Formats: sequence, structure tokens, C-alpha cells
Amino acid sequence: MPRFYTVDRRGTLHEGQTLGLTRYDDVTPAVLQQHLDVLFPDGVAAHGANNFVSADARFQVTDHVIELAWENVRRAHFPTAPSRFQSVFAVDSLDEARAFRTAFDPTGTAKIWRLETEHDGFRVNMELLRTHVSALMSSHHAHCYWSQKSPDYEVPVTWEVLLTPPVQVLGLAE
Repeated sequence: MPRFYTVDRRGTLHEGQTLGLTRYDDVTPAVLQQHLDVLFPDGVAAHGANNFVSADARFQVTDHVIELAWENVRRAHFPTAPSRFQSVFAVDSLDEARAFRTAFDPTGTAKIWRLETEHDGFRVNMELLRTHVSALMSSHHAHCYWSQKSPDYEVPVTWEVLLTPPVQVLGLAE
């Protein structure tokens, strides 16, 4: 089975845990619950809970508008790609996990965990979520992201892997 690494900035992972989707039934007002049920009838992963359902900005790599725009591009043009809101995020190597922790964990104390899943994952350039200056460029970056390609102009590359649950937490990587 393929193995990956993830940085646990929230401090919620533990050995033997299975990461999956959570279905919410307590969203208010009711019209938002209905909207959530239509968009994600199977539920959302932790990223979806934090960035779509509750909008917890403390652990953001990008902003909610970009997340929503990327989701809408995915739905319209790449419907077979996994939703970011229903994915577990990982990288392929321990070195990549360390680099992510250095870039996105100001305390440098987040733990790095080994993950396992039955799927190879969906590799995308996460820098495309952060490098845009116009609506045209944002749209192009969203299409590049979901097509798993880099644009023909200079954009940094930081690969992330979207894993479709269930994902097993094997143990600490270091």
C-alpha cells in the first residue's frame, strides 16, 4: 500500500487512527445544512470541516475564496478529481514534510505522521493556490492545479498529495 507523510499542525492525529469523512447534521440555519448535504452528501474531511463548514482561519495555507473557487472549477471541469474538502493532505517524503512544517508551522513543533492508503493519491502543486494576481491568472492556476500541470511561466512547485479517505495513521515519522 502507498505510504505518505503529513504534518499535524492541529495536534489531532494519533497512531492507529483512521481518517475519514464526517457528516454534519447540526448546521444552522437549516438552509445551510441542506446546502452542505447537497454538495457533500458523504461528508467532509477535516480540511472541509475547518475550511468550508466552520471557516477556522488559524491553519490556512490559502483563503476561503480561493478554496471555494478551486472547488467550483473542480466541479465544473474536473469532476473525477478528489475534492480538497474531502481529502487528507500529504506529501511523498519525510523531507517534503519537514519543508512543509518549516514553511507553515511557525512554532516548528507540529508532529509528522506516516500515513497509508489503498490509493496512489492525486498530486498537485499547492503553490498554485497562492500565486495569483488577477482573476484570469487565478482561473488559469485552478485549471492547472486540477489538471496536475504547471503553467508555462515561472511558478514555484510544492507538491501535495490529496488522499481519498479512508487513510490510516501508522505512527510518528520522527
